[in-house]
Amino acid sequence: MIEVKELNLKLGKNNILKNISLKVEPNKIYGLLGRNGAGKTTLLNAIVGGFSETKGIIKINEINPYVDGAVLNNVCIVRENIIKPLLTSKVQDYFKSYSILYPKFDMNLAIKLAAHFKINLKCIFNNLSRGMQTMVINIVGICSMADILIFDEPTIGMDAQNRAEFYEILLEHFATHQQTIIISTHQIDETQNLFNHVFIINKGELIVDSEIDELECKPTELQDYFINLTKEGEFIYE
Repeated sequence: MIEVKELNLKLGKNNILKNISLKVEPNKIYGLLGRNGAGKTTLLNAIVGGFSETKGIIKINEINPYVDGAVLNNVCIVRENIIKPLLTSKVQDYFKSYSILYPKFDMNLAIKLAAHFKINLKCIFNNLSRGMQTMVINIVGICSMADILIFDEPTIGMDAQNRAEFYEILLEHFATHQQTIIISTHQIDETQNLFNHVFIINKGELIVDSEIDELECKPTELQDYFINLTKEGEFIYE
C-alpha cells in the first residue's frame, strides 16, 4: 500500500532522512517510533507529497503522490497544525469541512464521538482546550473513513483517561473497518500494545523495521528496547 525506497531528504545543509526504505501493508497498525526531532514527521510529510525535492521512490497504491496527488484522497493525515481558517469555526462546521474533503466521512459517528468526549458541537474550535482540539482532530481522522489513517503524535495535550479511551475507540474502529493505520509517537509506553509492526527512527535513519512478534523483545518491553537502541540518555516524554 505504501512503499518507500532509498528515501533521502536534505533541508539546507542538514540530512534529515537518510536512505530510508520501508513497506506499509494493508490492514495493519504500524508504530512509527522515535524521539522528538528524530525525523518521524518529516518522513510522513515526504510520504504525502510535502516536499518538492526528495531522492528515492515513494508510492502509495503503486502511484507516486508527487506525480498524481489524487492518490492522497485515500489518505487522512491527522496532526496538530490545522488549516487556519478552521480555527475560528464551530466544531460542527469543522466536521462539515472535512466531510467535503472525504466523501466517505461518517458524520453520525463524528457527532457520537464528540458527545462521548463531551465536546460541544457549537463551540468554536479555537476556544477548546489543547487536549480537546487534539480530540476533534482525531475524530476527523477516524470518521474520514480513508483507507490509510496517519496519526502524528495523536494525544498532545490530552489527559490520561482520554488518551486511553481514544486508543480503545481506535482499536474498535480498526477491528470493524480494517484500515491501515500509522501512529507516529514518542509515547511508547501507552501505545506499544497497539501495533502489528514497528518502525523506529533515530537521527533520520530507520534502525528497526519489524513485525511486533519478531522483535528482539516482548511488546511490553518495547520502551526499554527503544532506549537501549538509541543510547541517547534519558527518554523525555511530553
